[in-house]
This record gives sequence, C-alpha cells and structure tokens, in this order.
Amino acid sequence: MQNTLTKIIQQQITLFLILGGLVLIISASAFHLELFKVKWDHVMAEVGGLFLIVGTLHWLFESLLKKEMLKEIAITALGSARIYESGLVDCSLNSKSISENHFWIASNELIIGVHYSSRFLENIHEVLRERCSSKKITQICFVKPDSPAADYLKDSGSGLADIKAGIDRISHLKDSCVTNPQKIEFFRHDRVLRYSFIYTEQNVWIKFFTNSKGRTEVPAFKIDRGTPLYRFFENDIKTLLKQAEIWKNN
Repeated sequence: MQNTLTKIIQQQITLFLILGGLVLIISASAFHLELFKVKWDHVMAEVGGLFLIVGTLHWLFESLLKKEMLKEIAITALGSARIYESGLVDCSLNSKSISENHFWIASNELIIGVHYSSRFLENIHEVLRERCSSKKITQICFVKPDSPAADYLKDSGSGLADIKAGIDRISHLKDSCVTNPQKIEFFRHDRVLRYSFIYTEQNVWIKFFTNSKGRTEVPAFKIDRGTPLYRFFENDIKTLLKQAEIWKNN
C-alpha cells in the first residue's frame, strides 16, 4: 500500500512538472511584461523550461533507468551477502604469500594437508618448533608414496618434485623440534587432493590445484569458522584424517 501511494505521488509530481512547464512556456509567449527592469515573460519561459526539463528527466529515470539500477544494486547486494554469509573473509592471489605464523602458533589445532611438497612446511619450521615447545599438536597429512594416488601424481606430470624426496623432507621436520617432537603427527592419505589446506579452529585456508599441467601461481581463500563453507571443509578435512594412516617415522 505504501509503495503504491509513493508511486502515485511520484507520478503526480512528474505530471505537474511537465504540464506546469508547458503552461508557463505557452503563457509567457502570450504577453510581454517588463517591470523593475525584469522581463517577466522571459522569466516565466525559463522557469517553465526548467520545470519541463526536470519533469522529463524524472519521467525518463522512473520509466527507463530506475528498474535497471535497482536490479543491479539488488544483484550486487545479494551476491555480497551470499559471499559474506558463506564464510569467505580473505583471498590471496598467490598462495605462497600466506603467512599467519603468530596465529598458527597460538591456535590450539593446526592441521596441514598437502600432496608431497615440503616447501610450505619448511617455510613455517619456526611455527612447528614453537608449537612443539608449547606442547601443541600439529597434524600433517600427505600422500602415501606406494598408493594409486601417488602413482597417478607421478604419471600425470602434475608436479615436478620427486614424491619420495618430498616426503623424506617432510619426515625430517621433527628435527626442528628440540623439545616434544612427538607433538608433530604424520598421517598418510591415499587420495588425490582437490585442494591443500591449513586448518585451525578459527578459520581454514584453502589452496586449489590447477587442472592443466605446469607450474603457476594459484589463489587461496580464507574461510571463517561458524559458517557453511567452514563446516563443509572442517568435516571433509577431519574425515580425511580419520581415513588416513598414522605414520611413525621413528
């Protein structure tokens, strides 16, 4: 009811401006009056022209532009709301640039999932050492070298590193922990991962892989806890961990 009333009022204002402008222009052409050195017929014609222009522009906006503008605003707002509600809070166009060491040291849970690359883990050796000193468990999940998944990764040429060499470097990460090296737990999965991850109880970073061969920078997305996307990845990651094989390398 309120919207209908507002629309009627807007239409009446537009009609008043257009008709009023026409009346003033026509009336100004019917007489000539100069008073106090002001040509009043010219003033009426100019005011009428202004009313006519404003009324016409208002009509064009209401009939042609307003719906499209509101449609674009609604689509943008709805899309932004969906993104916010899904849990996406940050994005890095280069996943190698992700660095939240202080946060990862302080987190109660830290689960890291990779295929076989040790580079990221080597870059955060300080995090692993600090977590061991604080008696916080870090769980690292990588591919089982004698699994069909590892064979596929070798045959597909999707990576350039030697799988066994990468896993050996990962296994030596415990050497960086002077105290409580047992707080680093290794799990071997037999899956070709759709994404690698850095999971904590507060958020999760998801790093995707390319479908094509060769190396390139890949993006990563940060997802906040308590959201639908976080719950999806949390369930998937922890299910993978349950299905993986605990590996003792000592």
